[in-house]
Amino acid sequence: MGAPEASDGRDRPGDPVNGSDRAAAFAWAAAQRTARDSLARSLAEGTASLREVVGRACDEPWGSATLLFVLESLPAARKVDTRRALRRLGLDGDVSVCDLDDATCDVVLREFPLPTGPDVPGGGVAS
Repeated sequence: MGAPEASDGRDRPGDPVNGSDRAAAFAWAAAQRTARDSLARSLAEGTASLREVVGRACDEPWGSATLLFVLESLPAARKVDTRRALRRLGLDGDVSVCDLDDATCDVVLREFPLPTGPDVPGGGVAS
């Protein structure tokens, strides 16, 4: 077994991905990261709500986000509490929002309200 060849960025014979396909994949990934960051920021700032994300589940980037990502992006969401609540409800946090059925959406909206009021700094996720 020989030493691995250094990558020079050029296409190799038998490489199933050519340079333009690779560039397109990198551009797609960068756009997805930007959209995901924008969604997380909108949720954290309160300019988008959990109800809105669930309601627009068929739209990008809303629908491709996982349930856990969306819930943990909510203001004052605590990761441990969110994961425990999902486990208690028997819900998979890795499922895409667009793959949630109506019954699961109802459970999520009921179990993960954002409390409001002067005594709740930035809201929170019920556990």
